[in-house]
Amino acid sequence: MIKMYTTPTCRDCTVTKLHLDRMGIGYTEIDITVDEAASEYVMSVNDGRRSVPTLVVDGAAVSLSRFERSRLDEFLSRHGLLPDPD
Repeated sequence: MIKMYTTPTCRDCTVTKLHLDRMGIGYTEIDITVDEAASEYVMSVNDGRRSVPTLVVDGAAVSLSRFERSRLDEFLSRHGLLPDPD
């Protein structure tokens, strides 16, 4: 399962969620504006930046700030989560 660290006003977060929903990939959303520990975690894996969305699978984290579909697909593929094309 993917953990996705987000903020309510993040456009890249909205786009990432849309793509994951369309692919049928589940995720747990964690709003870093209301969870201080989550905010600190995001900063720890992003060189001190509150970079969102940050996705985490099996301890591996990636920021998709400045969303690019290819980066999302590469991350999903690396973790065996990219669905086969129909």
